[in-house]
Amino acid sequence: MTPGRNPRDQRDQFVPGKRLSGYWKYQFHIRAEEGLAVHGGETGLEIGSTVEPNLRVILNPRTGYPYIPGSSLKGKLRSTLEKILGKYDAQKGTPCACGKADCPVCVIFGAARATSYVLPSAPTRVVVRDAQLTETAREDWDAAIRDKKPALELKTESLSNRATGAAQHPRTGERVPPGAEFLGEIVLREFAGDDGAKFIETIQKVMRFVAESDGVGSGISRGSGKVSFHDVKIDQQKAPTFP
Repeated sequence: MTPGRNPRDQRDQFVPGKRLSGYWKYQFHIRAEEGLAVHGGETGLEIGSTVEPNLRVILNPRTGYPYIPGSSLKGKLRSTLEKILGKYDAQKGTPCACGKADCPVCVIFGAARATSYVLPSAPTRVVVRDAQLTETAREDWDAAIRDKKPALELKTESLSNRATGAAQHPRTGERVPPGAEFLGEIVLREFAGDDGAKFIETIQKVMRFVAESDGVGSGISRGSGKVSFHDVKIDQQKAPTFP
């Protein structure tokens, strides 16, 4: 080894990875108890539309149905666990990047800010799928479109002048209406030495906390985003064996 060089920089040094022993598949329904505002950014303002371009509900480009991006759900679960454990930089607002082997945030959700070497917490354990509408919810959506009724609801918010009580700067956004249900799925990869059941229990506790005291999407403090999780199914599978 060249004097003064960090062992992590030795490209010819073999670093054995953790053995993948199996996975847990955690499936559930996400029910919108309030209007759900999961927006997809600017898509252009349609002629005659009062909806702000950046407040449009994100839609699946192939089916045209709304969905909850896996990144949104993973981010909510991660940030909630960080806040519960105090594992984030309150000054900078940045996520936990400690990469320690005993940090539930970094082990389950991955350490923020990729580095040039493998962290003790690596690799990331969870894969969070996009949550698509259930079959019944799709039928309701299609029926609304067929009957020329609004499939999405509009919500206008504004600032209030404290002196006059007059509304100022009104903004109108779209929301998935209450009652819509989505199919959610989280895959938790289990490596040698992991306690997969404990990781699943951690995820369940965070999801319960989100359902009871928080929400998904934007506008949560203003009446949007309350959800419930139900119809949970858990399946554990071992990795395949090879001769």
